[in-house]
Formats: sequence, C-alpha cells, structure tokens
Amino acid sequence: MKFPVDTLESVHHGQLELSGQVYMDELLHGNPDHAHYFLLPSGRKVTCISLSSVGFVPLYGANLEHKILALFAPEDPLTAVALLLSDQWYAVENILRTANPTREGLFQVSVVDRVILYVLNRIVYRTSEMAAGDVPFLCHDKNDYAKILWHGGEAVGFYSIKTKGLFSLLETWSQFCLPVMNSIFVRKGHRGNGHGLRMLEDFVDSFKEDELGLKYPLSPAMSQVCQRYLARYPADVELLWEVEGLGRSYQKTLLANRLSALALAGKRPLPAVPLSGLHFCCLLACLFFLFTLGSFTHPVDWNPLCVKNTDRSHAGNVPLPVTLPDVTVTVCCQDEQENGATAEVDVMDGSIRELTV
Repeated sequence: MKFPVDTLESVHHGQLELSGQVYMDELLHGNPDHAHYFLLPSGRKVTCISLSSVGFVPLYGANLEHKILALFAPEDPLTAVALLLSDQWYAVENILRTANPTREGLFQVSVVDRVILYVLNRIVYRTSEMAAGDVPFLCHDKNDYAKILWHGGEAVGFYSIKTKGLFSLLETWSQFCLPVMNSIFVRKGHRGNGHGLRMLEDFVDSFKEDELGLKYPLSPAMSQVCQRYLARYPADVELLWEVEGLGRSYQKTLLANRLSALALAGKRPLPAVPLSGLHFCCLLACLFFLFTLGSFTHPVDWNPLCVKNTDRSHAGNVPLPVTLPDVTVTVCCQDEQENGATAEVDVMDGSIRELTV
C-alpha cells in the first residue's frame, strides 16, 4: 500500500484545499441515497459520511489561508480520524506511515510533510499523548523550519525551529534574534531510544550561529536530553540558551546555568556524598568556624551543593562565597549507612546565632 508521503511529494496547498471543496460540493448536491462510507485500518466503518461529519481544518492554526478537509467520527466530533488528500481519504494512522525503506531518520518537511506535522501535533500529541503537566505546542506556522523523524516505516517524532530573523506572530514587526527550537516531540512508544538527543544534535548541526535557543520552559524530559548533550559535547556549553520570547539579551539564560540552578533547587536528584560520622562532625565544626569569622564575604573552597537557603524571601541554593542577609541555612549530609542528617544554622549579621542538628 502506498501512503501520502510516498505519492504526494509534489502536491501544493491549493490542490489539497480544492479537492476538499469539490468533495463538499458532491456531498451537497449528490444523491442522498448513495451514502459515502470510510473504513478505518482497525476495521471500524465510519458510516454515512455527510456534511455534518466533515469540515475544513486550518493547517497552520490561526492562519486560515490553507485548509484541508477532515472526517470526524460520530462518537467524537472534535477529533479527526481521516484527512482528504488529493481526492482520497487517508486514515490518520496511514498518514504517519511510509512504504519507502530509505525514509529513515530526519527529513525536512515539504507540503505533505506539513500535513504529517499537523497530525503529530494536533491529533496524536494533543489528544492522546500529552501528559497532564505538559504545555501544548502552538500550531506550526507555514514558515517554520521543521523536520520529521522516521523510524521503522513510521513518523515517530518531530522538531521545529523559529529561525533567526523570522517575524513573530505575537509581536508586531519583531524578529527572532537567534534560531529557537520551539517544539520537539517523540511518540510514547519510541521514547528512551535516544531520539530526543539525536534531534538536538541535528538542530546544532543544521544551524551555524554562535548561539542557539530552546524555548522556555524546558520539560523535565528535555532537561535530561540537554544534560546528556552537554555531557557529550562540553565544548558547546556556551552555545545553547533557554529562551523566552524572541531571545533578546534579557530574554535568555545560558542553558548550562539553568540546568545547574534546577539541580541546586532540587528539581532533579543529585548524587549523595557519603560521609562518616566523624566527617559529618568535622563538617559542622568547619561550618561553625566559617560563619563565626564572617567568611561568607571571603573566598571559600567548599561544595555549594551542600548548602540550601530555606528562607522564602531568598529561595534557592546558596553558592559560596556570597554575602547573606539574616537567613537560615540547612546542611544535608548522608553517612555510609545511608542515614540522613540535617543541621540548621541561623545567621544574624554574618555570625551564627543558633546551630541545631
């Protein structure tokens, strides 16, 4: 069986919309006794295709310039089960397939690929694979740079880029200051195979700018992908930025710093440092001595991961050396028997007021 990506490589937007208009005219003026039916790959039949079960959907969200005709099942009138492409209905499942064994890896999108991009984003991701805490992607614009990841005859993911100089739809006459990866997705059944890292590597290889952005906020899964990337390519530590808006100087944070801040804030587990009871007591004694001397204003060679500021007005971990106001500092350690211990130090004017273990 041939699939749309194999047979419609040269199709353009006008053909897709025209075929839908012709089909709608046939339903409007056709013989009502000769009903249209469509059989889904699962064997279920969508009975009696009529004007009430089809409708045009915009391929690029708020941009209504390009539309395609979609078929909706009677039991779920909000989710398309098939799209009309060049006078033929294709089930959503088949739109995401290919019979070409050489279509493996990442391919930049053509017009028919943008239909696949629409299906992955608006139908697959939003209706069945978006987790409760996920932020839905906006509809892709027709000018977005995008690639689809093919594996084993299926479209299993995508990523899209707002290229440098592209005008924003949200800010009039404003352009992106750097290439920004604004969406990346891998289907649930194909996660854990390194596809996310592969797409991030491809993004870096495809753009030669000195700075590349990833859209804020990063998901936990994408944060892990970025960690693996920086561990593999430490020379790129100043290349990747977490970007809000258009990526102006005040809208971006160096990704390495952002990941470190997330780790220090406890949003990802950090490796515990095993300490014996003697070492733990020595650590507390050193901390007491440093605070007494007001050493927060002097260079201290100490691991900042061990100190956490618990005052709400100064939330986050406290890297040393810094000058602190009146706060409570919590030291968390773990001995060789995996027993946790916590010490709280109240600091007043740079000196210890109270030490509690």
